[in-house]
Amino acid sequence: MKRYRSQKSSAHAAMATGAANSSPRPNERSGRARLAKMPSADFGVPDHKASSIVPLHLPLLDECALYSKAEMILIRERPAYPHLSLTSGKEAPRSLRLNARAICLAAAAALGLATPGAAAAQSFGIQNPEDLLVDQTPQGLRSGPQAFYPRIDFDLARDTNIYDRETAKIADTFVSVRPSVSYRPDLSRHEVDVTASGEIRRYFEQSSENSEQFGLRARTRLDLAQRIVVRSTAEIARRVESRGEFGDNPLSDSPIEYTLTSGGLNVGRYGGVLELGAGAQISHRNYSDVSIGGVDTDLSFRDVTDKRAFVDGSIRLSPGIRAFGEASYETTSYDVNPVRDRDSDGYSLLAGARFDVSDLIEAEVAAGYVHRSYDDPTIRSFNGLDFRVLGRWSPTPRLQVAAVGRRSVERSPSVGIPAVVQSRFQLEARQSLGSRMIAALSADVARWDYQDSPVRETRYAIDGSLSVRLARMFSVTGGAGYRKQTETGGGRAYDGATIRIGLAVII
Repeated sequence: MKRYRSQKSSAHAAMATGAANSSPRPNERSGRARLAKMPSADFGVPDHKASSIVPLHLPLLDECALYSKAEMILIRERPAYPHLSLTSGKEAPRSLRLNARAICLAAAAALGLATPGAAAAQSFGIQNPEDLLVDQTPQGLRSGPQAFYPRIDFDLARDTNIYDRETAKIADTFVSVRPSVSYRPDLSRHEVDVTASGEIRRYFEQSSENSEQFGLRARTRLDLAQRIVVRSTAEIARRVESRGEFGDNPLSDSPIEYTLTSGGLNVGRYGGVLELGAGAQISHRNYSDVSIGGVDTDLSFRDVTDKRAFVDGSIRLSPGIRAFGEASYETTSYDVNPVRDRDSDGYSLLAGARFDVSDLIEAEVAAGYVHRSYDDPTIRSFNGLDFRVLGRWSPTPRLQVAAVGRRSVERSPSVGIPAVVQSRFQLEARQSLGSRMIAALSADVARWDYQDSPVRETRYAIDGSLSVRLARMFSVTGGAGYRKQTETGGGRAYDGATIRIGLAVII
């Protein structure tokens, strides 16, 4: 069975179509690294605590693994890298079997991961650790070309600081149940993926922290003539803002909830020496009132609409190198501005290269300029460096390392803060231990610069886990995580740890 990878080299194309989506792109080399197919629906906590319930599972590893997994729906507070998704792969028309090598580890040298001679050490076909697991392909429920893929995850976890406070910490144990079902019919040329997923969380002692999340997302891909691809996404979800994330109110009696609706469309022509694409995306967040000290508080000042449009292009310089450029324009508008006008618009310009170093190392490195100006003339415009680094390194058939880093301008968390500039770096390694066990280690560093304010916050998180497949439909996972946040200028500092055990049922 052939394996396929993202049809579009540019990560921004996937961003334009919604939270995370891209279409499969074929693999030209028989020795290409690949992950085993396994539908997943991590509907975990929307932030670093997602790594406290399930491993800090970087979508990058799956992106670099040729999109061979089913879509993972992460109910998160805007995933840091929405363009890095897990999608199911299927055979594309011959005209679309392209040389993608779109992303992966240019960061290897910068992160000190590469070792002399590592790339030359492997002359055989490379496998991802998941390839060594047995019976890992989901069967699904089928009737002719119609296919449904159900999954449910159960987790029992203990958190030492559920409110992410510096003092007066409260520990508690909670249960998380995350069901999902994906509809992915077998189509000869196009692709349809509709996924419904949710999470129910119950705390043993602090019942005010109980929450429910749910969402529905549809994704389509049309492969037209002359290597033209049209992608679209639509999503509606009820989400919970995580404790400790920027925007969270530590004094609220319960987690902050909001409804997210989004949609996007992207059109491009890919596969030749020259590739061109364009797209647009719109999303709206509607926040519910929250109780603070027993008093209902209106959060309509956080209701926000984001719009984005982009164009990008790339040119193949050699079989292993492709240069690219991207330009995007974004606007942010708030339903209510009670203190100052936080509405803004801006643009980003990126240029870089994608490197297919070998079957063991792939990389994308881009740098550029980002500008954001505000309708309120008293708010200083933001001008600075924009960057993106993506990569994958497979030093051995049983080990794979992935990294991702990028900068983004995030929405305002309060009436006095016009925006937050986020810089984030993530690293993950997976090691196969025999035929049924996978060990994973993840690290995450996020920095938030609150605009027009002296507040700066930096969060460090690390997570380790061990997964064991008991049978084709069952696997158990155990793990632990630690997080620590520092601040300057009057921000929020805290630390906490989590230990967990979980069971996954995959049909």
